[in-house]
Amino acid sequence: MSAIVKTMRDNFETLIDTTLPTAWKVLKDKYDIDNNHLNNSSKRFGVKVGSGTGSITITKNYSVDRAFELTLLNKYTLSSSIESIIDILEDALDDITKAAIHNKLGTPQTVLNVELLSIEDIDIDTEDKSVILRAVYNVKYRNSLI
Repeated sequence: MSAIVKTMRDNFETLIDTTLPTAWKVLKDKYDIDNNHLNNSSKRFGVKVGSGTGSITITKNYSVDRAFELTLLNKYTLSSSIESIIDILEDALDDITKAAIHNKLGTPQTVLNVELLSIEDIDIDTEDKSVILRAVYNVKYRNSLI
């Protein structure tokens, strides 16, 4: 992964960490949720870098549209309803989206635009007692050819 993409991913996670309440923690394994050791009060998030497309501009820069997938996970207990957990995840997604768009992932000199592309279906794992919400963002950024 290039340094610029790594910086954007790290900044995205930092933005989430500062936007959400302190109970939220970063997933240790963003690629396989089952590899994370979660307890009943776990609220976790992670950002994965996805595919991208690029183009060269006439200003000695190239621009890239790159997908970033956000995963939000929250465990539920017998005393909590799945609907209330979904509401928590949806509110967190809304707060993250507003912050990401407003501050351009903390790199406004590089990031041109942040756009929420899609919100996936809610995934309810009854065996693990967790609710997972995934959303995909498109991040348009530029970098110098020189």
